[in-house]
Parts: sequence; C-alpha cells; structure tokens
Amino acid sequence: GAGSPRQGGSYIACTCGRPNGGRNASLVRGPGINSRNSLVGHSVRSMRSSSSTGEVDADGEDSAYWPVGSCPACCSLTVATTSQRPGRATQQDLLVRSPSGSNPSFPPAKHVAAMMHLWRNPPDHLMPVLAAADEWWWDAFQLNDVTNGRPLSTLAFALLTRHYADELKGCCVDETRLARFLMRLEDAYLDNPYHNRVHATDVLQWTHMLMKRGGVLRSLQLCDAGTLAAILSAVVHDVGHKGLNNDFLIRSGDSLALLYNDMSPMENHHLAATFQILAQDHYNFLARSPKEVRDTIRKQIITMVLATDMKQHFSHTSLFKSKVGASSHETDDSLVAPVNLSAAAASGASQLQQQPLPQQQQQQPPATAETQQEPSAAVAAAVLEQDDELKSLALAVALKCADLGNLAAPNEVHKRWVAHLEEEYFQQGDREKVNGMQVSPLMDRTKAGVSKSQPGFFSIVGRPLFKTFTQAFPGARPILDGANANFAYWKKVEEERNQQQASSAGQS
Repeated sequence: GAGSPRQGGSYIACTCGRPNGGRNASLVRGPGINSRNSLVGHSVRSMRSSSSTGEVDADGEDSAYWPVGSCPACCSLTVATTSQRPGRATQQDLLVRSPSGSNPSFPPAKHVAAMMHLWRNPPDHLMPVLAAADEWWWDAFQLNDVTNGRPLSTLAFALLTRHYADELKGCCVDETRLARFLMRLEDAYLDNPYHNRVHATDVLQWTHMLMKRGGVLRSLQLCDAGTLAAILSAVVHDVGHKGLNNDFLIRSGDSLALLYNDMSPMENHHLAATFQILAQDHYNFLARSPKEVRDTIRKQIITMVLATDMKQHFSHTSLFKSKVGASSHETDDSLVAPVNLSAAAASGASQLQQQPLPQQQQQQPPATAETQQEPSAAVAAAVLEQDDELKSLALAVALKCADLGNLAAPNEVHKRWVAHLEEEYFQQGDREKVNGMQVSPLMDRTKAGVSKSQPGFFSIVGRPLFKTFTQAFPGARPILDGANANFAYWKKVEEERNQQQASSAGQS
C-alpha cells in the first residue's frame, strides 16, 4: 500500500490530493488489476540512482523497469521514488536510460505494458471521455485532466487500435513499439500555453472525425498506409514546437532557421524530430512493414505537416479550390453550390446527412442562411480516382482544418483555446522586447491581443477554409456550422465593445 517501503526504502504513492488518492491510495502488488480497475505495481529487478545526474540507471533493457501503479483517483501513473519520502516521482526519478544510453526518456517495457493495459481497459472515469471522441463536439482539456497529462498517447492508441485496426494490420504495425513511440513523442511536446500535447490531441480528434464521419476516407478510398499516415500526421504535427512562430525564428537567427534556410523551420523541425525518433529500433513500429508502406507513410506525413505552415495557407487553399472546381468568385459572405466529392466517390449514393448540433451549440446564434444550402453532386468520381496528387492535397487541407478545429469547438472550449493562444503570443512578444526586436502584431500584452481580432481571423482564414473543404466533403459540415456559431459570438462581442467605446466617447 501507499507509504509502505519497497525495493530498499522506495515508496509508491500519489500526491494528487483527491479522494481515494494521495498517500492513502492502495496499489495492489503483482500483475493484474485491482478492485478499482487501476494498474498495479511492478517490481524492479535492478535499479540504482546516479548521484551525478539524478537519473535512474539500469543494467540493460530487461531490468530498466520501475514500480508502476495507477492512482484510483486521478488515473496517473505513480512510480517508486528514490527518496525515503512517499510521493509521485519527480522528473529526475522518471529518467531512465535506454540500452544505448542515448535516450534518457526511453519508456521501460513494463511501463509501456502498463499503459497499454490501461488504454485497452480504461477505468470508469476515462471511458466516457474516450467514447465522446467519436462525436463532433469534444473537449481535449477534459482528456488531459483524466489522464493526468497523457491525452495524446491515450487517444492516439485508442483510435488506432479501435478504429484503424485493419490499417495497422495491413501495415504490419508492431503495437508495443507503437505505444512506446506514442509515449516518447508525447514527451517531446513542450509545455507551451497553446502548441502543446493537448492541442495535438485536439487536432488528432478533429482529423479522426473528418476522416471517419466527414467523408474523407470514403471519398478518397485511401490505402492502409495513406490512412495511417493521415492519423499519424495529426499526432506529430507540432512535436517539439518552441511556442514561437517561424517569423521569430528567422528574425532572431534561431538554429532551426539556419538549419532549414528559413523555409518552414518549425514544421521541418516537427518532421525531423518525428523521424529521428522513429529511426530508433525500439520506437520503430514500422520495422516489419514493407518498404513501399514505409515510403508512402513518410511521404504523406511530410506533405501534410509542411502544409500546416500558415505562410503557405492561401496557396494551399487556392490550389485545392481550383483542383476541385470551386468557384473563384466565392467570398466570405457567399457560398456557391459546392462540389461534392463525397457523393461523387460514392457513385451516386445518397448524400451524408448533416450532424445536428448539440444543445449548447444550438443555443448560440444560428449559422447564416447561405450555409444551409444543399451541396451539389456535380463532379465525377474520376476526379479523385485519377489524381493521387489531389488525394494528397485533400489530406493536407483536412489536417489544416483540424489544426484550426478549435474555431468550431463548443463556445466555452473555443474561448479557452483563444486564451491559451493569446498567452503564447504575449510570451513571444515579451521575448521580442527583451531581445530588442520589434514586437509582432497581437503579441504586445499592453495592447489588444488575438481575443480582440477573432472576427477578422474567422472571416479571412477560418470560415473560407471550412467552406472550401465542406464543398468537397459535405459530411464535414459540422466544422463549418460550429465555426459560424463562434463567429457570430465574436461579432456580437465586437459590436458590444464598439457600442461601449462610442458611448464613452460621447460622454467625454
């Protein structure tokens, strides 16, 4: 139990402070699941503490295990600390060397096995959050809370093994190495206010919804490798993000800008970091895959992640619009009869039904009249069948939509994302001031931030992107409807602010 010394004076306990958790939480010894459906402790065969580095070292891979348990209250993994005081392990306690000594964040095999068991047998408080990820309106922050900071690896493993199991099998994926890769990759996300593992989790869920319920998978008829690449692209798309935009990296002469010659340095960094991890044998879940599969996955991930560079936004959307035949005369306030690739690929099958908005979205201002038009099925399926480049572009645009999916989130969740983005921008502005650089627009915390510029971003970037996408994939209509609702909210806020300013000016 918690507080009981084990393995030479180490303890297992959780200090979350929640009911049934903390130092009074019991973790059953031995393999299996306890009465509260929590993971239980595993034994350490050989472990020693390095006084010079504070890391826990081990004699080879087989012995590189720490005692692992799961708190009944917060679901977090707890491990034996190297101190005499019970409590959740510190970051130094969790650093375990890989067999090569080159990767201090290498998850030990029993740690990975414990997490895989938890993911496959989620406890009662985790199950409904994972189930809700199959709905349009979802909250990644909630999954972060119930997994105590493991939202990305948890959702990715759950989606891949439950919804894309055939693709995993078709690509000969090693699920144990996949789990190890997901955990390692999640740890490579930095704790930025916005570009962090929770954002990646949100983008992953939106990508899944656009693929499965938005009609992308049915329309594009992807091979197993193409489907797997699309999901993995969402998982890795911001790994190692510094919380700084490309413009800052270039202006400051950052090492990434120098390495990639000022060409999408952050996006190139995400890709390089991903494939450097995958190149290590213990993370290479594609080791048994045919070379053709590996090449397809790598090529598609590169294409999709590079497309998330906002500097390339309008060129990608314009190309996609021209490829699918959308009207070049479309404006933000009009929606022409859209191209329906979903209906075309289905060879005349009935059009996907629109998903109804949940109650909290229905209570927001309704979408404008033009978005209620029924899409047209005027394009032949051959458009996609004969154009692999269009399929790749469509997937890239799908990831771009998912990357901005928070624009369509339930209003309270959306506003929380805006606050996180604003703080990250302000932190960059603070660094620019310290470095004597010109402060970028919307990044000076003494002035109006992104929370005051939302109507413009929706009008210029968000809604046109979603409109173009839903022209091709009408099953994805909920992302446009959600964005329209939040756009109406910000327009109302802007009008009220302008009225207050006008009233104050009149009084003065």
